[in-house]
Amino acid sequence: YLPDGNIEFLGRIDDQVKIRGFRIELGEIEAILSQHPALQQALVMPTEEVSGHKRLVAYVVANPNQMPLNQNELRQFLQTQLPEYMVPTAFVFLKNLPLNPNGKVDRRLLPAPDISSFNSSSKFVVPRDHLEGKLVQIWEKVLGVQPIGIKDNFFDLGGDSLLAIELFAQIQNQFSKKLPITTLLKSGTVEALADILHAEQEKQVAHHQQYLETAWPSLVEIQPNGSKSPLFCLPGIGGEVFGYYRLAQRLGSNQPIYGLQPQGLDGKQPLYTRVEDMAAHFIREIQIIQPHGPYYLAGYSFGGIVAFEMAQQLQRLGEKVGMLAMLDACTPDACIQAPPSKRVLLHLQNLLQQGLPYFRYRLAGWLKRRKYGSSGQYLGFLGVQEPFVVDEQHLEVIKANILAASTYTFQAYSGRITLLRTDDDCRTEAVGEQYDPQFGWGSLASDGVDIHHIPGSHLAFLLEPNVQVVAEKLKDCLEKAFEVSGLMITSK
Repeated sequence: YLPDGNIEFLGRIDDQVKIRGFRIELGEIEAILSQHPALQQALVMPTEEVSGHKRLVAYVVANPNQMPLNQNELRQFLQTQLPEYMVPTAFVFLKNLPLNPNGKVDRRLLPAPDISSFNSSSKFVVPRDHLEGKLVQIWEKVLGVQPIGIKDNFFDLGGDSLLAIELFAQIQNQFSKKLPITTLLKSGTVEALADILHAEQEKQVAHHQQYLETAWPSLVEIQPNGSKSPLFCLPGIGGEVFGYYRLAQRLGSNQPIYGLQPQGLDGKQPLYTRVEDMAAHFIREIQIIQPHGPYYLAGYSFGGIVAFEMAQQLQRLGEKVGMLAMLDACTPDACIQAPPSKRVLLHLQNLLQQGLPYFRYRLAGWLKRRKYGSSGQYLGFLGVQEPFVVDEQHLEVIKANILAASTYTFQAYSGRITLLRTDDDCRTEAVGEQYDPQFGWGSLASDGVDIHHIPGSHLAFLLEPNVQVVAEKLKDCLEKAFEVSGLMITSK
């Protein structure tokens, strides 16, 4: 407090930084690096580029008595002990850390990292033609990394679901070709995307027709390997299964995971507007690789409603459902609203307490609903905030899913439901709402609901670092379900 009653805000005075939404303790990374026998000293610093992207840079002093090592070896060492977002993008090798007259490290004298060291590949390959060159330019602009080689992996360069949406929007604008975002799950390099675009441009009829038939499948291989029974995951209201990528990594290489994205996401096939039709379509898809149960289903948000209907239909077909997991998914009846008079009082109370910021927040919500109609309040389920990149087809998918959810009739389910729920009470913009602790599933599941609390918010629990905990809990649920089922069905 200053003498005049004002508060002077100094900012953080510890070593914690925030990069891409994650709070990071630099000392934790430094402690892990110091455990490497080939290093004598380690210091981690954030650096901000002209584009505004923040990255971590590690300054290290090698141990002269050990074998020399390179940045790829250090990166691999950290990846075994830290989540990806805590692994420095670049490593700078120094003979000694610069010191000030007091004998402490003078961070101002640390050299700026060579921007080429942001390249994660040990074998850098430059673009070989005009198309690859254009793609590299797009990647460098979106990811804020230079230079990028055609064999560098999107995820290794710091890519995530938000950047993927922006990346594919740029590709569509540049080449007038619309590719599914899930292409990155199989083809996470410039080289692979260029091959797809080359096939389009060369008009190889047979290959082109085959590509059109398979480029937008409803069944997406997120992680198809492993001997365990596959887990089939349904996305939120936006229809993209891309958000399950990190979860698949955390569940391990022996757990197959498939995503189910809606028909019509390509803008060419008709969209389903009934939950029952969506469920029947997805059942046909999963039975291609697994003809019979037990089936293991998981649905995020709106996807939980479709998974619920799939379980109902599978049971009517005489198939066994090994696990039905709701990932922060709730029924419409799960929200309990206060009387209108109380909500008006709550609005007034918030306005008095928060003032102009609260008014701006409510006004922004109203403008968004006016701009996008009834879809506006659901855009958050895509995992993006304003300003966001959402094309017209995604809006059509959202509208179709909203219509399907609003006309769906819930019936009792003869089984048990696994609910992984956050404690985020701000799923909507409404004031004066509370959620049933069982998210509405308790009155529908004849065998009850197993509730597991997970960290993060509705939009962030599948992101680092929350996804680590989610994966551990889901893995335990799957193992128990496998034991109950008494067998494992390996996907074909």
